[in-house]
Amino acid sequence: MNTAGKQVEKEQHVHRMRRREAGMAMVLVLIAVAVAFIMGLTFLAQAGTATATAVTMSDHAQARQIAEAGLGMAMYYVQNNSDWDSEHEAGTWLTDQTLAGGSFTLSAEDGDPTEPGLTHPITLVSVGRYGGGSHRVVRQIYKNSTFTLGIATSNKYSISGHTDGFDSADGPYGGENAGEEAVVGDTLALPPMLAMPDNVPLASEGDYQLDSGIHIINSSRHFGYLEVNDGAVLQIHGDVTVRVNDDFKMSDAGAIELIDDATLEIYVDGDVELWSGSKLNANTIESWRVVIYQRNNNNFIIGDEGTAAHAIIDAPVSKIEVQKGARAYGAIMARRFDLDSSSWFYHDRNPQLLTANPRLIPAN
Repeated sequence: MNTAGKQVEKEQHVHRMRRREAGMAMVLVLIAVAVAFIMGLTFLAQAGTATATAVTMSDHAQARQIAEAGLGMAMYYVQNNSDWDSEHEAGTWLTDQTLAGGSFTLSAEDGDPTEPGLTHPITLVSVGRYGGGSHRVVRQIYKNSTFTLGIATSNKYSISGHTDGFDSADGPYGGENAGEEAVVGDTLALPPMLAMPDNVPLASEGDYQLDSGIHIINSSRHFGYLEVNDGAVLQIHGDVTVRVNDDFKMSDAGAIELIDDATLEIYVDGDVELWSGSKLNANTIESWRVVIYQRNNNNFIIGDEGTAAHAIIDAPVSKIEVQKGARAYGAIMARRFDLDSSSWFYHDRNPQLLTANPRLIPAN
């Protein structure tokens, strides 16, 4: 190729690179405009005069919001662009992108590029700056991921106990179906509370308390409160939705079992408490079959040794506690999550969870 041809090829390559960078910038800038407007209203509402210390604290707080907004933009881009990992690899994605009176720099730190699939993590880093303050936030994502975050919180999580991962599509936890790290994330933008379902009777049939025997539900129901205690067994047949206006509680070896291909959605306005060896969906161990939606900021506790819950928990304004030797399997979305030192959480990486509840946040 002659010199002129090489020059043309070089210019075309540069042009393609600039178009690709412009496409990325366009996506992020459009989102930045919306976020900047919302954040700007917050900033304008803050007081004008303050001491030097207060100014420093305010700068840092706003730098943190900018950093988190920048990370949120990157997560949005990744979740809505299947080619993100080929278009943007390791290195700096954006430098000093202006936002809400400050700026942020966004970069990606690659794991081992020779490792494909779920074992190939990418770490996104967003550094926000405002005035004299700066803040750095980090989030790990996975290439080609089809599973959800095991724990997703809008506030924070506290994990003192044991965590692990498995795939319920391959059977129960244990043996070779174990050892995958539970993927967690905090300070996330979670979806709002879900409205009550419209496929259940409008009128409540009153409280439903089971203290012995075997009982069957094979259609959608509407209760005041729901309790399964003292060794009673509630069997679910078919696809069932249950609305609970008050509390949903299980205790003293009470059990809810899903029969054949059954699924269960429970919408709860009150507390959710599972105690004393109770078992939720332990007969199938397929956590995608049960989804619990807690709609208000009430107690959500899974407690005591022998208690086990195999479910998706969707409680974006609640604090969820797993304590006193209890075991939770599946995926959890909450305002806050606490796992005490004697308890277990097993992240179910079965892709069916995202199908059962598309509100869950993908690991990528």
